Amino acid sequence: MLVYVLKISTAIVLIGLILPIATLYPRPGQQVAVLFPPWIEKQVAAERIRASGGVILSDEGLAVVAAGFSDDFYSRLFRNGAVLILDAKRVAILCGARTV
Repeated sequence: MLVYVLKISTAIVLIGLILPIATLYPRPGQQVAVLFPPWIEKQVAAERIRASGGVILSDEGLAVVAAGFSDDFYSRLFRNGAVLILDAKRVAILCGARTV
């Protein structure tokens, strides 16, 4: 019985952690916050975003805000070294920014 309760508790905790992150994943054509590893300089990150078919909207702060309109834009970003891609508007709301 204890094992069963632990499994259910673990599932609830995992859902509670994954669901908020999943809602931050962008839909195609949206502005995205793109994060690269910390050893990648902003200029290199910008070049990789352009190589992925994206347009840079802002490069202030930790993430680069970009937009891309091809169906494979996100997969190209990951292939070019991005470690995280999030919906820029939702991230801005969470961070207390007024506009993106």
